[in-house]
Amino acid sequence: MRKIYFFTRSYLPSVGGGVITRLRKVEIFRNAGYDVTVVTPNYENKTIICSENLIKIPYLNNKIDLWFENFGIYEDYLDKWVRTSYRYLKDRIKKDDILFCTSGGELGMIKLGFLLKKSLGCKFVVNFHDPINYTTVNGLSRTPPVFAVKRDAFEAKYVPEADMVITSSMTLNLALKKKYPRIKMVKNCYHGYTKKIPISIEEKKNSYPLRILYGGVLAKEQSPEILAEAILKTTNVEGIFIGKYENYTPMLKYDKSDRIKLLPMMSHDQYIITMSKSADIGFLSLRGDYWGACVPSKLFEYINMGLPVLASIPLGDAFDIINENNYGRAVYYKDMNGLIEAIKYMSNLDTLDTMRRNVFEDREKWAFDVNFANVLEWIKEL
Repeated sequence: MRKIYFFTRSYLPSVGGGVITRLRKVEIFRNAGYDVTVVTPNYENKTIICSENLIKIPYLNNKIDLWFENFGIYEDYLDKWVRTSYRYLKDRIKKDDILFCTSGGELGMIKLGFLLKKSLGCKFVVNFHDPINYTTVNGLSRTPPVFAVKRDAFEAKYVPEADMVITSSMTLNLALKKKYPRIKMVKNCYHGYTKKIPISIEEKKNSYPLRILYGGVLAKEQSPEILAEAILKTTNVEGIFIGKYENYTPMLKYDKSDRIKLLPMMSHDQYIITMSKSADIGFLSLRGDYWGACVPSKLFEYINMGLPVLASIPLGDAFDIINENNYGRAVYYKDMNGLIEAIKYMSNLDTLDTMRRNVFEDREKWAFDVNFANVLEWIKEL
């Protein structure tokens, strides 16, 4: 039985979509016969926790580490954890083992994998969820909240040395191939949804007026208020927003609108029930061309719930998935008139029913397990 060391910045008992996805990856590897040990920071105390399949190495999160990363003093805010982890793991890991290093924007797990590969000669796999923060993708970079140096030089030291790189969008996939031609193998695996919702197309009935729902983070990167603006310039539709709207000033002015409903943050299970039963259309938004390299998990969540998708996003994978499969309508995020016209177009009930049928017909192929099965085949190639 071959051993996989699964490096991740977050794991149980933490919660969130990223943790759920990583947990499912570990389960799939184990079900395929791999002996998997998860390596992750211990954020609670200074004790190293080592069990049969879990190693937690202390890292007491310090804001100064992030500042040192922003100014380029550290390559990554996890640098101190990487050094400690390397010392602990270098006498445990064997040459035949596989290091599966995940990244949701941080470089630390990738750096740790590189150092161990260099020292021991084991296989080193990089699995991206999002691009590394403040590196360039097709010449574009994420805008920092205050200040952050570009991190391409750090990325260039480690990522190209991987035996395999797995991206979560073809935009990032092609950008990395162009940026680092010497990378041995670059594959792409869309994350998809992790748990199928038991709902059928027969259960879906259009509301009147049609309800367009946005649920999740309300922040500048999403700017979901553009949906509220567009709805008030159309007829026979209303918007439902679920999230911490009280902390997001641009949404507060819609609090008294009879066509805009603002609902508080709720548990994931309650959110799914609300979405599945109350919404006709799911709304997706991202501001900035850089985000075209990311495929939001919300897209797959909407597909899982059988919801046609209205999107105001940059050009990229998500844009193409929605439009090319006729799952809904995606418009460029700067095109307000296009968004208004898309709402009107999707308000035609025959059109909306066609989009919904397309979503239900393809729903299975966007399941996480279906997509990640490809990773198992790629791992065999190492």
